[in-house]
Amino acid sequence: HSLAGAPQRRAVAMQVARRVAPEKPAAGRVSALSMYELPPAEPISVSEFEEFAYDRLRLLSTIELARAKGLKGAELEARIRKARDEFMPLSPTGLIKDYYSHFILRLAYCRSEDLRRWFLQ
Repeated sequence: HSLAGAPQRRAVAMQVARRVAPEKPAAGRVSALSMYELPPAEPISVSEFEEFAYDRLRLLSTIELARAKGLKGAELEARIRKARDEFMPLSPTGLIKDYYSHFILRLAYCRSEDLRRWFLQ
């Protein structure tokens, strides 16, 4: 994703502070939902910024549509897993995309209460 003539970025080791959050305290279930505490410090290109944000939005939209259709249980999990594998796979590149896009959308969706509410649901 680099521009012609632009200096190449070197690969850097990145430590990500993640914690696993309980879905519902009473249910005792645990979610793989990422709860990042520190924003990324490494630069990314504008095209990566756009791609990361767009892919996370597509993943969140897929989840929202599946819930609106009334999908539950294994069917909902399968739909989410398929979208996750397409837009944000569990690979080193996918995890970096997850990390950056979390903060990109957090920033974008803090502009109003309605946007915040949608993002946090």
